[in-house]
Amino acid sequence: MLMRFTKGGGFKPPLRAALTAALLALPAAACEGLLDVADEDVTKDEFLENEAAIPALRAAVVGDFIPAYEQLMVHGGMLGDEYRFSETFPTRYQIDQRRINANNGNLLSLFALATTAGATADFVSERYNVADPGKAAVLERAEAKSLGGYALLSLAENYCSGVPISRVNRSSGGQLEFRYGAPLTTTQLVDSAIARFDAALALLPGNAGSTAAQSQRNLARVGKARALLYRGNGDPAAAAAAVAQVPTNFTFQLEHSDNSSAEESFPWFFNLSNERVTLANNEGGVIDDDGDLIIEYFEVTGESAEGLPFLEAGGDGQPGGQDPRVLWRQRGFNLGFDGETPLYDALKYNDRTVFTVLASGVEARLIEAEAQFRAGNPAGMIATLNALRANVQPLMQLLSANYPNQQQLAGYGPGEGASLEPLALPATSAGQRDLLFRERAYWLYLTGHRLPDMRRLVRQYGLSQANVFPTGAHPKSGTYGTDVNFPIPVQELNNPTDGAGQCIDRAA
Repeated sequence: MLMRFTKGGGFKPPLRAALTAALLALPAAACEGLLDVADEDVTKDEFLENEAAIPALRAAVVGDFIPAYEQLMVHGGMLGDEYRFSETFPTRYQIDQRRINANNGNLLSLFALATTAGATADFVSERYNVADPGKAAVLERAEAKSLGGYALLSLAENYCSGVPISRVNRSSGGQLEFRYGAPLTTTQLVDSAIARFDAALALLPGNAGSTAAQSQRNLARVGKARALLYRGNGDPAAAAAAVAQVPTNFTFQLEHSDNSSAEESFPWFFNLSNERVTLANNEGGVIDDDGDLIIEYFEVTGESAEGLPFLEAGGDGQPGGQDPRVLWRQRGFNLGFDGETPLYDALKYNDRTVFTVLASGVEARLIEAEAQFRAGNPAGMIATLNALRANVQPLMQLLSANYPNQQQLAGYGPGEGASLEPLALPATSAGQRDLLFRERAYWLYLTGHRLPDMRRLVRQYGLSQANVFPTGAHPKSGTYGTDVNFPIPVQELNNPTDGAGQCIDRAA
C-alpha cells in the first residue's frame, strides 16, 4: 500500500529543499522584524542525516511520484484512445489531436513532474546511506528503488526516444551540484528502470517476510516484467518468469486523501471535478470526399474507427449494458468544460480520495497470457484470460475503490454481481493478438498502460499506426496528426549536452 503525503506545509522534498536552502543562505539584511521567519517550512540538510529523517525522505519519493505518474496516465490516455478532450485549452487539444508542439506549455510541466519523480527517488536512495547507515529501513529503500524504476519506465513508455535525465548530485565536499543529463534512448531508459527493479529485489531476497515486504517485492517484480515486455521487441518469457510468484490478488495502490488539493486523485480532478477530459469510445473519424466528418466513435460498414469501444455493451445481461471493468455514467446531459462535449464520468475515479493501482496480480496474469501467445500456445492464453474473467467481481473489488457503489451508479441492482462470459479462441493469430490487447485494455483501463500497449502493437507486432491510433477527422476540428508519443519540451534545448532537447526519433 502506497500512501501520499502532503506537500502543503512542513516538509518539502530534499531536492527543492536543498535549492531553497541556498536562497536562505543569502544576506538577510532586508528580512528583519516582522519579516523574520521563526518557523521555517523548509527542511534543513542537517535534519536529514539520521533515522528520524526516514519518514520525510520517503514522503519526498511518494509525493513526487504520484502526481507525475497520474498526470502521464491521463495525458497519455488522451494521446491514446482512453480520454477525449472536453475543454478549450489549445495545449491539451494538441495532445488529443496527436499534433504536439515542442513549445506546448503543458508539455513542460508534464516533463518536469516526470523527470523530478525519478530524480527524487535516486537522490533519496543515496540519502538513505547517510540517514540509515545500518540499512534498517529496507522497505523504504526498496520502495525508492522501485518507484525510481517506474518513473524511468513511464518516461520510456510515454516519450520519444532521446530523453535527457539530469540529476542533482552531492559533491565530496557536501555541496549539491546540478548535472545535465545526456539523452537516453528508449532501450537505455528501460534498462535503467530494470536495474532499479533488480536493486529493489536484491534488498528483499526470497519470498518470505512481512506482508509489507511481500508487497514491495511484488511491486518490483511486476515493474521489471512490465519493462521487459516493453523493451525492444519485448521478452515475454522473461517477463512471465519475473511475475510467476505474484499472486493474482496482489495490488499496489497510489492512495489519496481530501486533506488538500495536492493529495487528491488527479484522474478524478481532470474528469469528474474540472471536466477537462471525457471518456473516449471508438475514438477516430471517417471523412467524406468533401472533408466533412460523417461519423465519429462508431463503426461504419466497411470502415471502423481505431479506438476501442470502451463505452459500449460488455456482454449479454450486464446491467447498464457496460463492460464491468469499464464502468461509467453520464449525469443527465452533462457537458464538459467546453460546454459542448458530452461528459462521461469514469466511475473508477468517482471521488477525490480513490486510489490508483500501480501494479497488480491481474497485470501479472496478463503478462503470462501474452507470453503464452508469443510462445505459440493460444489455448493457454485463452485459459489464462478466462480464469480472470470468471472472477471479475472479486478482482474488480481489488482494482477499484468501492466497486459495489460504482456498480449501483452504473445500473446494477443491490447485491447484483458482475460477470463475463468465457472467451472463444479466434481462428487466426491476428484475432488472438487483438483479443489479448483488448483484454489488457479493459482490465488495465485508465492506469497508464494503454498508450504503451498501442505503441507496442506498432513496434513489436507490426501494425500500422493508422490501424492502432485514432485517425481521420477530429470531433473538434481538423484531423488527427501522427504523434504516438510526447516530444521533449523546447526548454530542454538549454541543456548544453550534445543532442539534448531534441528527440532521437518519434517512432513508436
